[in-house]
Amino acid sequence: MGMKRAWLIAWICLPAMLQGQALSQRPWVIALPFETGLSDSASGHSYEASHSISMGFYQGFRAAVESLNASNDSEQIQLHIVEYRRNENRYWIHPSGMDHDSIMAADNWHLTPAQFAQWVNEQGAQWVIGPLHSQSVSELANQAKGFRVLSPLSKHVVETADSSEVVLTASASDLDAMEHLGAIVAIDQVEMAYGDFLQKDSLASGDSIAQVVQSNKKIVVFQSADNPHFRLKADARFQAFMQGYDTWAGDSSFITLVSLADTLWKHHTLWEDSSQVSLLLDVSATELFSILKVIKNRNPLATQLLLHQDAVNRTVSMPSVLLRFPFTWVQTTALPDASHSQAIDAMWSLTGHEPGRWEWLGYDSAFLLNALHDESPPHAVQGPRRLFIPERVVQGYRNHGTYRYSFHPDHGFTNDHGQPIQSIQ
Repeated sequence: MGMKRAWLIAWICLPAMLQGQALSQRPWVIALPFETGLSDSASGHSYEASHSISMGFYQGFRAAVESLNASNDSEQIQLHIVEYRRNENRYWIHPSGMDHDSIMAADNWHLTPAQFAQWVNEQGAQWVIGPLHSQSVSELANQAKGFRVLSPLSKHVVETADSSEVVLTASASDLDAMEHLGAIVAIDQVEMAYGDFLQKDSLASGDSIAQVVQSNKKIVVFQSADNPHFRLKADARFQAFMQGYDTWAGDSSFITLVSLADTLWKHHTLWEDSSQVSLLLDVSATELFSILKVIKNRNPLATQLLLHQDAVNRTVSMPSVLLRFPFTWVQTTALPDASHSQAIDAMWSLTGHEPGRWEWLGYDSAFLLNALHDESPPHAVQGPRRLFIPERVVQGYRNHGTYRYSFHPDHGFTNDHGQPIQSIQ
């Protein structure tokens, strides 16, 4: 039996199986654009889903729910699976025991957002997981009374007709990662400056805060000369970096902008001197390779690289140059390690393959909702590979949880707590 066929059976049978248990129920509704279509089989017609993101998310989410239910002797999560048809703006309810022709003929199973919201309340559900797109989430949130919505993909909470706290976003954005990186740089500068002054007993001599700040290292920001689309995104990430830097009292006078459109950048005096410098490298792959070649002879003890997550991924072909220098980066998901083996096994047993990006998002989302339960406002939650740190916005809560990682030539790769990590995948 194929995975898509097995998923169909789970879709029909899972709520009924859970209802048969003499345990208290916690209903959740997962409403995603599965893009199901009819498929012929030996036993007649059946549904098959073709939307890979929805299927990956659902399989990870379901694996987490099964793990949570297995560990809870008093309460079980009850999943109601609903298909959202974006082109029709309808929620398709597929009740067990109805054949295809009956479902197609019954308009009461193809619900508008308002009708679907009423149906959700009739199930007693506290959460709807989905849809995927921000506009669809907005339309559903406008109708949400008595339940909240988890938006799996949208990085921003969209406005609705009222200011009720109904929407949470599961995913942080790369702008959150760059803002965190800016904050790290500002904090590290001050810590380093105070450390230098304490070693010299300078604070005891009456040195001012201004003098401490002036001891900080320079920050060189490379401005890409790549295509306009890349530059636009890089500029937005730099503004996020500066927001984090300014929030933690970073001094912009220590920042030097170097345009890669100017061929003279290769002859900058910073590449040869011994001053302390941090280099922000949010550039294209070709530009990154050029920069690493130019700075390869610089003193590693006086150099720190600040990387965007994509830049880390692009350095696979040039580790000998990059690994001469200490570098730091921030990303929105945790790197895989041995502590994730139980989650990997749970998803593998369901899907038959190693979990990917969307399976992990689904798995983390289920643990997020389980931890939040009915709490309002939500608190910080740590999933296997995703950190939820809620930021209050107009209509709900936006996740801006991120992870910091570092590399040092003498210590290897470490996480935010300075603990070693085994590999980067």
